[in-house]
Amino acid sequence: MTIWLAGGGTGGHLYPLVALAEMLAEEGQTLRLVGLADRIDRQLLAASSLPVVYQKLSRPGRSLQRLLLFAGQLIMTLVGWLIRLRQGDRVVSSGGYGSLPILLAATLKRLPVTLYEPNAVDGKTVRILARIATPQIVRPLLDQTPPLIRRALFPGAVDGRARLLVLGGSQGSRSLNHLLLEIWEKILDSGRFAGIDWITGDTGFAEVSEATAKHKSVQVRPFCSTMQNLYQNATGAIARAGAGSVLELALWRIPAVYVPLPWAADDHQRRNAGQAQQRGWGIVCEESAGAAPLLSAIGEIGQRGWVAAPGYSWEISRQFWLDKVAA
Repeated sequence: MTIWLAGGGTGGHLYPLVALAEMLAEEGQTLRLVGLADRIDRQLLAASSLPVVYQKLSRPGRSLQRLLLFAGQLIMTLVGWLIRLRQGDRVVSSGGYGSLPILLAATLKRLPVTLYEPNAVDGKTVRILARIATPQIVRPLLDQTPPLIRRALFPGAVDGRARLLVLGGSQGSRSLNHLLLEIWEKILDSGRFAGIDWITGDTGFAEVSEATAKHKSVQVRPFCSTMQNLYQNATGAIARAGAGSVLELALWRIPAVYVPLPWAADDHQRRNAGQAQQRGWGIVCEESAGAAPLLSAIGEIGQRGWVAAPGYSWEISRQFWLDKVAA
């Protein structure tokens, strides 16, 4: 049996698959990652020791030309998966259009399919599969089941938490950076945080670095591959509301101001942020409200010492997922 781990296109789709691969690696299972050839998948999966199958599938657009191109590639890729998949194989998907061909093939061949949907609203791929089949769907944010988070990112020892962490995500950093540039000095002047760890994204790194250059307490990075080092020092966060960020901050018990990405597909970030606020993990602050309400919300989380976060451990999550996909 081969377990195929399919997603791709964004870190939010790929990192859960890497986490699942870590959980299954010691079980003697044959694992294969499935990614997209023309997105960031090669960069993010470069460190993986698992075999990766890259497929060429253009992102579907609204124009007739883009839709026809996607449909043609989808059919060709689907045929390839119908040939490749064998009886007894299983498919686990973290969503995204890149997983659609193998999911359709697995459905046609009546193979077991598990869908991981970390957001508070089902994505298009999950909705399509749910209409034509009865896949097993795991929704950690809605159902409070163990999430797929890489082992290194589960909470460990904390190192004198006193800093504010800023996470704009891969798509929403620029506008969040602009809001923070209006108030970051006031945040430091308040004395609630000893400093700021600011992940700007590539496009905002130069601007934010120049603005904060004279303040050694502000550490600016375009990207960070070792988030656990920042989590262990954070006593609060400002973040977009992608499911990965919400779940990781909750596991580390870091109260956050969630600023949902206004143009997120299916408005899923606003739904994620709403779920987080209901559970006591943080506060929702709309980007359109401007900098003043954001500053007020940051002051509130700076006075909070805890959040009612889920108490999942690596072993609890690992056993849950072994039972789901490897039993």
